[in-house]
Amino acid sequence: MTVRLHPHEADLLANLPEGDLIDLAVELDISVPASIERDALLHEAIERIAQLARREGLPFSEYDRMDLDDLPGEHMQALAELVGAQASVEGLLRSGRKVYKQYRKVRPNSQVALLLPMLLGPLARYASETR
Repeated sequence: MTVRLHPHEADLLANLPEGDLIDLAVELDISVPASIERDALLHEAIERIAQLARREGLPFSEYDRMDLDDLPGEHMQALAELVGAQASVEGLLRSGRKVYKQYRKVRPNSQVALLLPMLLGPLARYASETR
């Protein structure tokens, strides 16, 4: 399934340094071709982050509160189901804090944790569409 990006998300992600995108792909075990197709790489990264979320949750912190608040209810519900949390901002933050602590210990320079706020909208839509 193709992940849809809203125009403002596409603009924001177009400014993402290529090195950060490559680091994200490497962290998610995505093969990076010699010629990078940004959209295809982002779409695959979102799918892989969803798989990762099912296995171990997502590293949310208090800084993600506003982004989570902005999600439509259906998308928040799908994201909560994805990570096994209560379908509320507090529920997602509570489960995410535990994951975030683990990331800080095991993966201190994780691109997933760093880029999650930028990818949250597309990830939540993907979770909603693939339920």
